[in-house]
Amino acid sequence: MSSISSIRLSGLATGMDTDAMVKSMLTADQEKIDKAQQKEQTVKWQQEIYREVMSDIIDFNDKYFSLTSKDSILSNSAWNTLSITSSNSSVISATGNAGATNVDYKFNVKKLAETAKAQSSIEGLKKESKLVSLGAKEGEKFKFELGKDDTGNTIYSSDITIEADDTIDTLITKINNSVDGKIKASYSEMTGKFTVETKDTGANTEFKIVGEDGSSSKVLDFLDLKTKNSSGNLVKFDENGAKGSNSEIEVSSKDGTFKKTLSQESNTFTIDNIKYTVNSTGSAEITSKQDTSSVVQKMKTFVDDYNKIMDRIYDLVTEKKDSDYPPLTEAQKEEMDEDEIK
Repeated sequence: MSSISSIRLSGLATGMDTDAMVKSMLTADQEKIDKAQQKEQTVKWQQEIYREVMSDIIDFNDKYFSLTSKDSILSNSAWNTLSITSSNSSVISATGNAGATNVDYKFNVKKLAETAKAQSSIEGLKKESKLVSLGAKEGEKFKFELGKDDTGNTIYSSDITIEADDTIDTLITKINNSVDGKIKASYSEMTGKFTVETKDTGANTEFKIVGEDGSSSKVLDFLDLKTKNSSGNLVKFDENGAKGSNSEIEVSSKDGTFKKTLSQESNTFTIDNIKYTVNSTGSAEITSKQDTSSVVQKMKTFVDDYNKIMDRIYDLVTEKKDSDYPPLTEAQKEEMDEDEIK
């Protein structure tokens, strides 16, 4: 029996175009499909527009209402009309906040605020040096006493245990993980020094090394730690621990009618709404003048950006749908080139 050919010869036997007849019968159903697809495409376009508008609004909010943005209008500096200059910014610099008063002073930085610090003086110290080979005792535990909190309770780090395989490198990791950022341990390959110091500066910062029971401990004596005494000289780190110190800055008016010495716990401080940053010892003059141009320009940019968003939203809300041009169907696209589709 011969095989049946899979090639259709529509209409040759009967004279009827069966393909056209089938297509005609499905016209109503195809129109429903086309309308559903056009509606789906319209919704997709609307969603794309919504996302674009929301993205513009989020960018606007991040630019002007985020405190971390340089263009934020919520920060005090955004409304500062005082332009401040330093004759030597490597010594001291200043920036004004809203409400800052005019300044015209001479500054003589005698001393910077310092951290509480202890540093090794042992020779030949390596990052990979094992602690037990330096004289540490395996299994010995210690912790840091970090002064008192606002309620008068003593602040301690978690316990640190010296293990057989511990090195200077692993000791640094253990110390830094134990004190929640209040103390930092480090090692310098350049100087060969192991250092432990507080994060904060000032006379109220301090730390001691104590045993499990809270009494003074000599557990890190194998590192031959040194710290500064009240005179600023390096001495053996002992039960008195390490203490930070305040800055010493002489301030005077140019006409000589005013003079005082500032003692600050931090090298960054604010007086009369002016933020000062002390960088090194030495002398410098800080002067100021009123300048509203930056504030005016900031507000102009803010209003312009706001109006752009409002204009776009208004245009989209009031835009009328052109029912004569619904989304193209697949059949329509097949009859058009790319430019016509666009």
